[in-house]
Amino acid sequence: MCPKPKHLNGMLGFEYLVDHAVLGIFLFFLYLQAMISAAILMAISAGVRLLIGNPIGA
Repeated sequence: MCPKPKHLNGMLGFEYLVDHAVLGIFLFFLYLQAMISAAILMAISAGVRLLIGNPIGA
């Protein structure tokens, strides 16, 4: 993150926590979105295999 001035030592811990909470939530949503899109892709490929009736790569 951006460097914090030294005289704000009382607020430093709070700002540190807020910065890392925001970053953690952002990374968590990225991870969640990746998991959801992977699950959708798996469901689509399974549906295509069922429609074709020829399990490709299975």
